[in-house]
Amino acid sequence: MGLGKSEGGAMIKVPITIVLKVLTIVMLVEVCSADRTVKQTALSKYYIDFTEVAKNWDLFDEHGIPMRDYGSTFGVQYQPVGIAHSALGNWDLYLDTGEVQYKNEFLKMADWFCASLVRKDTFGVWEYRFDYPRYYLNAPWPSAMSQGEGISVLARAYQLTKNEKYLQCATLALASFSAPLERGGVTFIDHDGFVWYEEYPSVQAPPHVLNGFISALYGLYDFYKLTGSELALDLFNEGIETLKANLYRYDLRFWSRYDLIEPFREHVFLFRFVTDQRHPRYPHPIHRVALYMTTESGARSQVRLDIGVDGDIS
Repeated sequence: MGLGKSEGGAMIKVPITIVLKVLTIVMLVEVCSADRTVKQTALSKYYIDFTEVAKNWDLFDEHGIPMRDYGSTFGVQYQPVGIAHSALGNWDLYLDTGEVQYKNEFLKMADWFCASLVRKDTFGVWEYRFDYPRYYLNAPWPSAMSQGEGISVLARAYQLTKNEKYLQCATLALASFSAPLERGGVTFIDHDGFVWYEEYPSVQAPPHVLNGFISALYGLYDFYKLTGSELALDLFNEGIETLKANLYRYDLRFWSRYDLIEPFREHVFLFRFVTDQRHPRYPHPIHRVALYMTTESGARSQVRLDIGVDGDIS
């Protein structure tokens, strides 16, 4: 999520531009445009390695739930994305070690996601309780990134415990992807008919933040893998079609755009992609991101985001 401290280093200020170094963007699972005949499978480690986040988070409430200190701007807040990252990091640590402490930490945060889900008619959301003027958002507001990552947490909690409350909460969160921004949901359909899941659900100017959109897709795919939900699969595939058609718009050659808002506003956020710690030569730059598609007939294609050249340095 764009808010909060940069985990890969300090922000670099240049005229009208803030450059963010991003350490853990790994492009989508290779089963894009998922086949309806795929059998449901167990969820394993998350797609991005958040184990260091889980180990090193240093601010908690009295119940041990991670909190984020935004300083004088927003103060200390619950940040659903940060809580999800810590939960998923603990999940991976539990799978790696089998130590019950990581299991307990993971389930404690899964319980927070159930307890904190806010009902909105036919769906549920996790809310941010501060204004965010950059994207014209007034508190409270949801986020497709939080919705997707929260679903990924709850799906794993259900798989681990078979406790129906986790599946019920995940199902309510899933329904937010069927609700438009105007109703408090997280989905925007543009004039070309492409479906966007908005990290920042601004009705005035939907920004189409790339990493938040991808994280939302992870959650949809996890729900489908766990349950076989036709709704989750349809939502996932609609998002994949949007990526296939629009990924090139983020391509600035050496940099990638963070969002697609007007580039000459007060700030422009850019990404420089480097590998996460699961990959060799950590951290080294990524010069190409490929989105692979496998159709129901078995045909395979890809859309590429070229963001540098061989031998780039960060």
